[in-house]
Amino acid sequence: MKNLAVLGLVVTILSSCNTTTKITNTDTNEIRLYESGVFTRPLVADVVVGDKREQIEYIVPDYMSVMKSGKQNALLAFKKEHNCEYVVDPVYKIITITGKGSEVKITLNGYPVSYSNIHEVDTLPASIVQYRSVLKESDDYEFINYIEENEPTMGLEFSVFAYKGVQFDAKLSNFKSRFYVAGEMSYNFQNNISFDFVDKSNDVVMGGLSNIYLDAYTTISGGLMKEVKMTRFLKLRGIGGVNIGRSTFRLSSYGLNTINGYDINTNTVENFNVTSIGLRGGAGLDFKLYKSLSLIGKIHVNLNILNVVSKPSLDFENPSNQLVTDFKIKDVSITHEQTINTSFGLRFVF
Repeated sequence: MKNLAVLGLVVTILSSCNTTTKITNTDTNEIRLYESGVFTRPLVADVVVGDKREQIEYIVPDYMSVMKSGKQNALLAFKKEHNCEYVVDPVYKIITITGKGSEVKITLNGYPVSYSNIHEVDTLPASIVQYRSVLKESDDYEFINYIEENEPTMGLEFSVFAYKGVQFDAKLSNFKSRFYVAGEMSYNFQNNISFDFVDKSNDVVMGGLSNIYLDAYTTISGGLMKEVKMTRFLKLRGIGGVNIGRSTFRLSSYGLNTINGYDINTNTVENFNVTSIGLRGGAGLDFKLYKSLSLIGKIHVNLNILNVVSKPSLDFENPSNQLVTDFKIKDVSITHEQTINTSFGLRFVF
């Protein structure tokens, strides 16, 4: 009895969570009385055509075919809304909205036609006989009068692999491209930095550091992104913009090599930053998984044009044992630079 009570409780809970779905099917049937041997006098009716065009909007469910069931249901909705039997000169406008809350909307407009003065006759009027004699068989062609696709204006994507990053992009008004802003961080790359210390008073190199290992590398990039639709689910993209990168390195005066008679009289260990400014170009693929969710794969190349190192607090002495108070960093170069970066992730549009 306990088991039955528990089972009954579970069934009650599950049934209370169910969603009730109401499905209404509408069809057109033709009754052919003569096939059963029953003959009737013909019916003749006048038709009344509306003096202005009417329209309705119909949202096509996800499970329904737009070109077949969707258009048929839109036609039936028109007949129900305007209480008519036919539609003269129907014009279908199909709007596809993608992204969050995506839907397909059909707008149908035309002249409503209704029957009037339906009556039986013994003989068909001459006008009907003459009209039927000129009728010819014709094919029914599908024709979409207007198609409009409203794409989401904004996108947000998260990616991992060679780096961890996030990107935001938005569609520019009256422009086919998008602007984007991206931030990324990467670890365990093999970049090394080398540079020289130069005495500003005489432009003589006092010493230098070579092949200093760079730690975590962060970048901020911005520019334009262009998408090209290849198939219903696949898009190809290209990007171009500017890139600003920032990395840290640990500077030790013990590893500093002095030359040209200069010396260093302080022993210190400091963390310093190197900022890189350059250009970025890249490409990617966008595969739509479901409505506003896509799987993305990206690759980009960073071309660093300018590298700037923050000035350390070091004390140099010239060959005359005088303190050098004004010096600069020159000939900054980064070796084993990881310029090609790939990533995979997810994209959300809204």
